[in-house]
Amino acid sequence: MTRIGLVVLALAAALAAGAAAGSISPWWWFAAVPLTLLGLLGTWDLLQRRHSVLRNYPVLGHARFLLERIRPELQQYFVERNFDGRPFDRDVRSIVYERAKGTDAEQPYGTEQDVYQPGYEFLIPSMAPRPVPQTPPRVRIGGPDCSRPYDMALLNVSAMSFGSLSSNAILALNGGAAAGGFAHDTGEGGLSEYHLRPGGDLVWEIGTGYFGCRTQDGEFDPKEFADKAAHEHVKCVSLKLSQGAKPGIGGVLPGPKVNSEIARVRDVPEGRTVISPPYHREFSTPRELVLFIARMRELSGGKPTGFKLCPGSRRQFLAVCKAMLEEGTAPDFIIVDGAEGGTGAAPLEFADHVGTPLTEGLLTVHNALVGAGLRDRIRIGASGKIATGTDLVKRLLQGADYGNAARAMMFAVGCIQAQRCHTNTCPTGVTTQDPGVPALSTSVTRRCASSASRRRPWPARCRSWRPWGSPIPRSCVRTCSTGVSTPTPNAPTTSSMSGCGPGSCSPSRPLPGRPTGTPPTPTVSPCDLEDPVARTVARVIVDALSELGVRQVFGVVGDALNPVTDAIRTTEDVEWVGCRHEEAAAFAASAQSQLSGTLGVCMGTVGPGSVHLLNGLYDAAKSRTPVLAIAGQVPLAELGSDYFQEVDNDALFSDVAVFRATITSPDQLPQLLETAVRNALGRKGVAVLTVPGDLGDRELSADRPTRFSLSTPVSRPEESAVRRAAELLDRAERITLLVGRGARAARADVLTLADRLAAPMVLTLKAKEGFEGEANPFQVGQTGLIGNPAAASALQDADTLLLLGTDFPYRDWYPDGRTVIQVDSEAAHIGRRVPVEVGLVGDTGATVRDLLGHLATAPPGTEGARDRSHLEDARKSFGKWRASQARLADPAHDKGLVGRVRSALDNRAHDIRPEALAAVVDRVADENAVFTSDTGMATVWLSRFVEMRGDRRLLGSYNLGSMANAMPQALGAQCLDRGRQVVAFCGDGGLSMLLGDLMTLKTSRLPVKLVVFDNRRLGMVKLEQEQAGLPEFGTVLDNPDFAAVATAMGITGIRVTDPAELEESVRRAFATPGPVLLDVLTNPDEIAVPAKPTVEQGWGFAVAKVKEVVRSHGDSDGH
Repeated sequence: MTRIGLVVLALAAALAAGAAAGSISPWWWFAAVPLTLLGLLGTWDLLQRRHSVLRNYPVLGHARFLLERIRPELQQYFVERNFDGRPFDRDVRSIVYERAKGTDAEQPYGTEQDVYQPGYEFLIPSMAPRPVPQTPPRVRIGGPDCSRPYDMALLNVSAMSFGSLSSNAILALNGGAAAGGFAHDTGEGGLSEYHLRPGGDLVWEIGTGYFGCRTQDGEFDPKEFADKAAHEHVKCVSLKLSQGAKPGIGGVLPGPKVNSEIARVRDVPEGRTVISPPYHREFSTPRELVLFIARMRELSGGKPTGFKLCPGSRRQFLAVCKAMLEEGTAPDFIIVDGAEGGTGAAPLEFADHVGTPLTEGLLTVHNALVGAGLRDRIRIGASGKIATGTDLVKRLLQGADYGNAARAMMFAVGCIQAQRCHTNTCPTGVTTQDPGVPALSTSVTRRCASSASRRRPWPARCRSWRPWGSPIPRSCVRTCSTGVSTPTPNAPTTSSMSGCGPGSCSPSRPLPGRPTGTPPTPTVSPCDLEDPVARTVARVIVDALSELGVRQVFGVVGDALNPVTDAIRTTEDVEWVGCRHEEAAAFAASAQSQLSGTLGVCMGTVGPGSVHLLNGLYDAAKSRTPVLAIAGQVPLAELGSDYFQEVDNDALFSDVAVFRATITSPDQLPQLLETAVRNALGRKGVAVLTVPGDLGDRELSADRPTRFSLSTPVSRPEESAVRRAAELLDRAERITLLVGRGARAARADVLTLADRLAAPMVLTLKAKEGFEGEANPFQVGQTGLIGNPAAASALQDADTLLLLGTDFPYRDWYPDGRTVIQVDSEAAHIGRRVPVEVGLVGDTGATVRDLLGHLATAPPGTEGARDRSHLEDARKSFGKWRASQARLADPAHDKGLVGRVRSALDNRAHDIRPEALAAVVDRVADENAVFTSDTGMATVWLSRFVEMRGDRRLLGSYNLGSMANAMPQALGAQCLDRGRQVVAFCGDGGLSMLLGDLMTLKTSRLPVKLVVFDNRRLGMVKLEQEQAGLPEFGTVLDNPDFAAVATAMGITGIRVTDPAELEESVRRAFATPGPVLLDVLTNPDEIAVPAKPTVEQGWGFAVAKVKEVVRSHGDSDGH
């Protein structure tokens, strides 16, 4: 209570001082006001609940936050020594500051470094130093494909975008580049007037956001790129793949920094946070990267073109080198960005632990290019913490041809390392776009310009350049002192240039990666740069999976696959997920493939293990998703002898696989593996590679890296067919769209087309993902057995149907006598469900865009626009149906008069309505949750009551119609992203089929939420029997308490029997960490009325119910 008493005392003193000010002397106000403020502040601290320190120590606790705020300044100015600050120590900052001012920054009395400390780096001087050159050394950038080469200075301004830096900072840097005769990298933020005005040479950087050369949709705009690249100050073009500070996560420019000027330069909306994706959309393979760079060079008029990256896997970079050799073209330069670099803000985990340091990155790139025979045509730039001449020389020795500096350049124009670059509150104005913060002094720019007019010899002129030009001549002095005329990476020398890298201990050891004596000769192949030990069949397979980005392999171990699973065990980035049944493994792999669009992998050992994969692989095949199955086999010599567990895998998988083969010799790899993967990805199907038990650990006699050379072509239909389809659509009065999964990637184009045609949009089940939600004002739900009357009417009332990316199989639900236009990427799908007037074979997005360009129908809101009554009627009907469904899903429904009457007929036990369960899950689940559903009634309730809004994803066995798919698909989805919510709608029949793989969830600690619709029935079969007039037979399930089973397995189990407890139980399940099984007893007699019920169905149902009632309770039910 002392803290409360002190606050009360301060307030009382404030009142007393105020009274004294009014009655004794106004001077008392000098005491009353501070005491009042302190009392109010203390009161606020006591009442707030955000900071426990302030609540426990009112007023005084603010000192902690003040000290925390000024801790970096205290550390920098009062604690750190001259040589141990981070990221740059005071010695380095002082060097740059002094030389930016034109002074020499010399130090008396010797070094402060401990020269015997492990990791100390030094250069060995020569007894025969060389004269310092009087002209600046430069590096010619431009390979054989470049028609306009550029001579690059040894040190240049590294990539820093306008937007990240202020306009005055850009002016100063480019003015310095113009004065000092070196290049200025624009960064990925676009080409602004501030880059162009001073006249310095520019390296225009293009990032993943394509800022300054992008369409409204964020795609690369070749015309705008060509126009800007033609500018006389643009000397080179650089494609940014990644950066050292945060490789793999793209970039972010906060909305407050995106003013109208930056928005104009970047072609983005003003005031909105700008995100650079972590990947490029214009290419996805090494070949496509190389070809895109060649295309950029051509569009730029032959100027030098290259790319920047923070190197990662050596194999990935070698794949790029192989692509260069195979395509016959290469970049003119590669900029290696080290993990120690970075001016932009990055998550601490990335800045500290992700990315290759510059030394290792340079060696990787240099050695790979030497081994591939490409080093003589590609120049290497180094970027990452270069601030002094010694830094530059070190990088040149490690393989670079020239260097780039960013933060040191910022020091030169006033940066004080306050580390507030991302807050828009830079104290020196270098990185702020806030007009309220004092801007960088333009005198820096004036000093840059004035130095250019002083025609001194080159070394003196560089020393006087503002900002910071000294490292180039000083690097020359250092290299000449070691006996080398110019600090080029391949300069032959008879002298040693050596030093100790971090962790090394020999003072005479050469710097890593730089041979002494003669220049390196490209006599080795890319394979020679890898581990020289011959690889086994198993190692080749697993290395290839790692290169393809496969992160999990699902299966059951077995002796035939032991070499493969052991290779997985010793591979860091590939995880083995052991399942209890191979069918679950195949479903999990298929789920990952469907979610990621890449290869899923599963494994089954010899004989029964491979047979068990079959159902899950059939689901993948019917879903048209790429899966590689690795199957075990008996030893090679026993094939065909009816050996124990022998199964002819090639025959077994003949119907399900687009490719199948058995490895009979190690030398068939990697070609056979490449063929299998290309077939799976290219034909979107299952590939099966069988490995005999005695081949997995055998070595290849002639190994090489795998070459997948993958690409995804975009096809378009013939223009005459598009014109014919457009004419039919223009003549139609009432058009309805039937949209399937194949249109999901073209969502924006499909919505534009629906608006233009005033067409309601009927969705297939798989199109729920991507087209549901309030953001689509055209959708009217699904048709078919699980559909609704509004969708059925929209199809029936139309005179023209436009099918987009769907092979909807149910012929009975297509209306007769309508004009049908079908768009599909597969020619075999055209017209196989319903007669088609015009078939358009091609990519849905490209085809829809072509259609929009040929339609004569006026856009909405303009004269001649299409009548919208058909759309409005369908949407109105859909709204009414949704409202009626919402009433059914209300837990209080059964308490009303209608509900009580209904319950007396179909829910006498007062079980929970499945509609209510699905609706609660829809409300509680995350907006980016992944849903899976078992075939049957679980899918019916999901389709009607769970909306795929936001970034939600949906998986199910919607083509094969298998049972038991929801839980293993959820397993695969959760492995793909353990931080994302995954919800499985499980039928009790489906769950009990593969119940053992609940242990896989537990063992792998996968936080899947299993929602079990426990109606003690095979519900869909029951419904089908009754609609046919048959009494229910063989569908009753004698279920255990699934929640108790889960609890026994170590999984949280929750059982719900009372409708009043439903919502609280769902919320508790979803809030519980780890896997949870929610066992909800639902009404077994719930009826899902189809979209357009027929008289025959109604009569059959009535007859079935009469038979069930008449049947004696003691009669056998066949179970």
